Amino acid sequence: SPVPPIGGLVILPVFIAVSWHAGLNAIIPWPLAAGLGALLLMGAIDDARSIKPSIKFAIMLWTACFVVIFGEMQIAHVGNLFGFGVVELGWLSKGFTIMCLVLLMNALNMMDGVDGLAGGFCALVAFWFLVVCLGADRTGDTQALSILLATLLGFLAFNMRAPWRKSASVFMGDSGSLCLGLLIGWFCIRLSQTEGAPLEPITLIWIIALPVMDAFALFITR
Repeated sequence: SPVPPIGGLVILPVFIAVSWHAGLNAIIPWPLAAGLGALLLMGAIDDARSIKPSIKFAIMLWTACFVVIFGEMQIAHVGNLFGFGVVELGWLSKGFTIMCLVLLMNALNMMDGVDGLAGGFCALVAFWFLVVCLGADRTGDTQALSILLATLLGFLAFNMRAPWRKSASVFMGDSGSLCLGLLIGWFCIRLSQTEGAPLEPITLIWIIALPVMDAFALFITR
């Protein structure tokens, strides 16, 4: 019997609604919510009726531009990569941020091919970000990440295989993987670029390396 790819249609609306109800509008501002809504709609349509890759890419690019510009969140520096001081991006900042967000969205989308893989990876990222925010006493981020982790665990309860379930009863779908890519990217920037950031940019590479390496390996193979 067909398995519904509606994971994203459950995870993201619940996450946004609960976050806003908890007063976390500063952590999940309207530009991010609007961007997630656009990706959610596109992903749902693509899951039901296939959309041309060029149109999908254009929407992802537009969404990343919208979130970066109106959300006022960008990668201003990449840390002390070479041991000679912090590497500032300057005028390249916005373009580099948009490129990274689109790459991460595609990377998670490509990773979503095995039961529990994409959702489990995002849950692990949310968990480690939560641990970092707890240690840094960032209350708002801690609350938002707790909500995200809870929604992901709720999804994984029906997406992962278990002794009593031979296969997933619900899939993530494009709507879920694309939105989670944008959301993970948003938290990467928040936790490495804002005032009092608890993480160095180079640390984030180790946390999100798996889907990025997988995407590059797929590019090379193809």
